[in-house]
Amino acid sequence: MGGEAATSPDFDPPHAYQKEPLICGLAGFVGIFRRGAVITGEECLMLTKKELVRLMAERSDLPQTVVEKSLNVLLDIYREQLAAGEAVVLGDLGRFQIKERAARAGRNPATGAAIEIPARKTVRFQPGKHLVEQLNPA
Repeated sequence: MGGEAATSPDFDPPHAYQKEPLICGLAGFVGIFRRGAVITGEECLMLTKKELVRLMAERSDLPQTVVEKSLNVLLDIYREQLAAGEAVVLGDLGRFQIKERAARAGRNPATGAAIEIPARKTVRFQPGKHLVEQLNPA
């Protein structure tokens, strides 16, 4: 089945069919559970850049080429800001920021040998208050 959604009248587990689209977040990626999609394990349909451009073009009545170029410029600016060590705040959605991970001891899972994991920078996403409230309605 892979990442494809399957709909089958013969298969109807309680979690398989959602009345409303649900946002799915996995390792910083945002996707959408589509109505009627069978979701297995941690899979979800991801909102791709191509799909985002299409949705933005539909809602703004702009050509997809203009929307795609604008989105590319926006993403370039965000990458530059993060590379410079500055946070990127996206309104009520949340904030992306650079986080320093300290060097630490680890183990090679194949051999069990002790290894040193070097320090590195990573991007961390912190959801905004309104997004958290939307995902967890009272």
